[in-house]
Amino acid sequence: MKNTSLHHRQFTGLPASPGIALGKPALLGRSLIDYPRYWIPVNEVKGEVRRFNEALNQLKTQLDRLKSKLCRLQGQEQIGILDTHLLFLKDELLVKNTIACIEKNLINAEWATSQTIHEIIQAFSKIDQAYFRERKYDLHFVERAILRNLMEEGEALFEKVPNGAIIVAHDLSPAEMLHFIRYKIGGLILATGGLNSHTVILSRSLKIPCVIGIEKLEHLLTEKDRILLDGHRGKILVNPRSSEKARYEKIRKDQEAVDRAMRREARFPAFTLDGKKIELLANMEFLDEIDFVREYGAHGVGLYRTEFLFLDRKNPPSLEEQEEVYKKILKRLKPREITIRTLDLGAEKIAPQQGYAEQGNPALGLRAIRYCLRDLALFTTQLKALYRASVHGNLKICFPMISNTDEFKQVKKVVRQVLTELKKERTSFNEQVPLGVMIETPSAVVEMDLLAGEADFFSVGSNDLTQYLLAVDRNNELVASLYSPFHPSVIRSLKQIIDIAERYGKEVTLCGEIAGDPIFLLLLVAMGFDRLSMNAVSIPRVKKIIRQTSLSEAQELLARVLANTSGKENKRLTYQKMGELFPEYFSA
Repeated sequence: MKNTSLHHRQFTGLPASPGIALGKPALLGRSLIDYPRYWIPVNEVKGEVRRFNEALNQLKTQLDRLKSKLCRLQGQEQIGILDTHLLFLKDELLVKNTIACIEKNLINAEWATSQTIHEIIQAFSKIDQAYFRERKYDLHFVERAILRNLMEEGEALFEKVPNGAIIVAHDLSPAEMLHFIRYKIGGLILATGGLNSHTVILSRSLKIPCVIGIEKLEHLLTEKDRILLDGHRGKILVNPRSSEKARYEKIRKDQEAVDRAMRREARFPAFTLDGKKIELLANMEFLDEIDFVREYGAHGVGLYRTEFLFLDRKNPPSLEEQEEVYKKILKRLKPREITIRTLDLGAEKIAPQQGYAEQGNPALGLRAIRYCLRDLALFTTQLKALYRASVHGNLKICFPMISNTDEFKQVKKVVRQVLTELKKERTSFNEQVPLGVMIETPSAVVEMDLLAGEADFFSVGSNDLTQYLLAVDRNNELVASLYSPFHPSVIRSLKQIIDIAERYGKEVTLCGEIAGDPIFLLLLVAMGFDRLSMNAVSIPRVKKIIRQTSLSEAQELLARVLANTSGKENKRLTYQKMGELFPEYFSA
């Protein structure tokens, strides 16, 4: 059915990322892919089958790399959607049927792919189970991605979206969303998705206004329409009147004034009402976030993830390329302290050319420091780049997934070998760079007193720690409800970590999702955590709450939580207390 332009219409969805945007729609929901359809002679069948298999393998590599990037952004690990996409690429229903379609119907790979996937979608739609009906959205993404690889269009497809456009789509995979972070899109409107989906998380972290839950809007618009998106209230105005644009322009300016005030306040230290100083640092993954670190008053960078340098490429970055990136961060943020974490790759996140087989249980397999110690050439190159850049700023190096003291001693041995090589090369570097341990495993918690004799500082990766403490894969919908940072074992472990760090005089920084979640703030402050690292845009709000926080009230809440045996009760108590103290932010 031909789309017709809407005039002065209003739609309401769920506010997913704050902000106001006005622009033309980019209608991804109707598919930007106009793939070729043609018949082929018998002698070209093998070539088309080969093209299809190559497109599948290319997509698997792309998803493996994106999976690593997405699971680290903002400390989130909800990457089940990409696992679903990867499973489809191995499914005989898709692979064998597409090949059979090429061979039987003598049609090109693009046509056969689309035809096969649409047949699967139709079959799933007839099954009377929500799980299978919902899989059609995953299949639509797989179809688009395979077609792009077959057509060798890559990012050229995304470059068709003009700067300032508002993306309108039925669904948008986080894998697709990652392509848009390189372009200055104005906003995002999705028919489906959740408030904690990776696509929405990305939009918030990149300050892209977003509204979700508006069905079929992409079919009701034309590219000639104008859209006013209100990410604060979940409102969408199509072809707004002049009076509406003026009203929202005033709202936008008022909100910007509030944001500017919070950013001004964020430049100053954060003290509780009774004088306890809390240092807030930023998590970083992209160089583009450097301005956010400055703008939002971060004391420094508590966690810079280096995985993005190694992903979305066939070969690892050279020593010189890595050194240049680390140098830029250190110089542009000097004299702030910058904690750079070494590679946290592994298992399903290993590129195929590395030669490691897939593992049955990747979370417990070859990942992070285990992977680095296995591939010493890769590890030593990164360490060399870090030390060569160290003269340009205030560098600290942190090592992920250390599970025992012997492992960290092995890391320090590799570091010493790297320093010896640099001295032989007469390369300038700072020999006194502090070396830290990421506390992410239960064994590291138990051995913290031993690790304190080896490490200069600690960083707590609360997401992995929670997962391993509870033996829960939160991406598994059958057990995801069991994953809770309010669980007594998580609360007690965090308290144990800070107590041991204080006993041995070691600095400790809490990274991960709960560090930037204001609902957890009182508990963390009461435990003794005075260094929290989070997404930079979260800092102004967290600082404002800290300045309204009483340490004595926080300690009272912590005492009640520590005495509990129920994670659900801990959550209820915390929400109730935060609602009483800060009704403007939380519901009691």
